[in-house]
Amino acid sequence: MVNPHDALFRAAFSDPRHAEGLLRSALPPAIAALIDWPTLRLCPADFVDPGLREHRADLLFSVLMLGREILLYVVVEHRSSDQRFLSFDMLRYVVRILERHRAEHPKARHLPMVIPLVVHHGEKPMRAHRRLIRLVELPREPRVLRRWLASHQPELRLVVDDLARVDEAELRTRALSATGLLNLFCLQFVRGKSDEEAIAAFTRIAHLAADVIHAENGQDAFLRLLSWLHEAADFDPERLRPIVAAAAGPAAEELVMNAAERLRREGRAQGLVQGQAQGQAQGRIEERHALVSRLLTRRFGPLAPAHEETLRNADPDQLERWALRLLDARSIDEVFAGN
Repeated sequence: MVNPHDALFRAAFSDPRHAEGLLRSALPPAIAALIDWPTLRLCPADFVDPGLREHRADLLFSVLMLGREILLYVVVEHRSSDQRFLSFDMLRYVVRILERHRAEHPKARHLPMVIPLVVHHGEKPMRAHRRLIRLVELPREPRVLRRWLASHQPELRLVVDDLARVDEAELRTRALSATGLLNLFCLQFVRGKSDEEAIAAFTRIAHLAADVIHAENGQDAFLRLLSWLHEAADFDPERLRPIVAAAAGPAAEELVMNAAERLRREGRAQGLVQGQAQGQAQGRIEERHALVSRLLTRRFGPLAPAHEETLRNADPDQLERWALRLLDARSIDEVFAGN
């Protein structure tokens, strides 16, 4: 299942209009100045790693720099643990991108440049090594041997945009679209907060919500954000209605009100479906209990209270094993032996 934080990031920054600001702010200014940003386009990235999207969001972009195509591979990282081998993971992803390029351009004499970029958001700064060589166990001495061995190891240096090291004021100075800035702000400064803290944080950037709502396709983007708040932060979007109304007007207030009601209806429907599924599963288990009980009684006579208690506490796997043992068991104790 896709993490809701990753889904929000991917939805917001799949649009090159919003991705441009993100990439510009993450790259060194001198490098960003050499890129022909109007040529930025999103490329398919499903081939990189089918299992990747279970725990990270990734985006692949193509753009021209000095007349040559370069690829920008963006991975968003939000976990506070299991980051140690992130640079190694990124190397694997970059290799797969290059493999795909070779397959699609068999006559090409060169490989494209791939810039690996990690966007990290979370409570604590990212601790993963930014250089792959730091993960390789090299002898400290003699140094000449260390340098020689290091020169023959694969190397990759990550570009990292660590939002956990950025305060609100600094984030607001970035040249991002309103949609991009609002999403990054919420991922870093609203996620994981109490309702009161989330409301206070949202109040500080309410003007961005107004800009997003009034932008092209902005209402869809804002509704995605409200859904994320409801799903990932267990936050009732209805509480934002007066804040959004003050910043963006009555139409925006109605938008929030309708979205909150829809999310409540969906939540009730989902709870009903889950309850029905749980009830059906429990009913099937009870039917198995009754069947095994009847078979035991027919084979060995009335059950002792201890055996009835064992049956009541059995799980489906145990019931299946006991039903099979009934075929050959010479006594009821042999049926239950070893459970």
